[in-house]
Amino acid sequence: VLPLFIAVSMIVLVLEEVRLTNQTAIRTQQTETELLRSRVVSTEERYQTLFDQASEAIIIASGNDFKILELNQAAKRLLGVSVAKAKTEPLSAFCQNVTAATPAEWFHALCQKREINVVKQDGGVTPTEVTGAAISFEAQPAYQFFFRELTERARLEQQLRQAEKLG
Repeated sequence: VLPLFIAVSMIVLVLEEVRLTNQTAIRTQQTETELLRSRVVSTEERYQTLFDQASEAIIIASGNDFKILELNQAAKRLLGVSVAKAKTEPLSAFCQNVTAATPAEWFHALCQKREINVVKQDGGVTPTEVTGAAISFEAQPAYQFFFRELTERARLEQQLRQAEKLG
């Protein structure tokens, strides 16, 4: 009976050690998971801050119908619209003198033209320089555009021409 009791006690001790090891592993995994979640949230917050505070207007449009999916603060000012209003419109509604049959053709025409006039919601026109890239946004095809206002550059170029005339 004594050897049987010792054997059972040894089995119980081994099982208890395995249980404690598993609990430690689970706690470690939970801690790592929480750390990864924290990093994801931090990265998303950093991305959103950079996106919103960028000096260039950034607009992400659907690859299927050019509906505006996302835009930053500079883009809201450039288009003269709220986020809710912008998301109901295709980007092409704000771009003057760019026409094409499909979104892909429109994207290529816009990027080849580079300098276009953006028509604000109130009808005002702003000359801009645009660059773009095809991207994936929320697992869907999309286009990301960077619009740089040329108003200030045009003003500086005119001042330079006037200074050259005087000199």
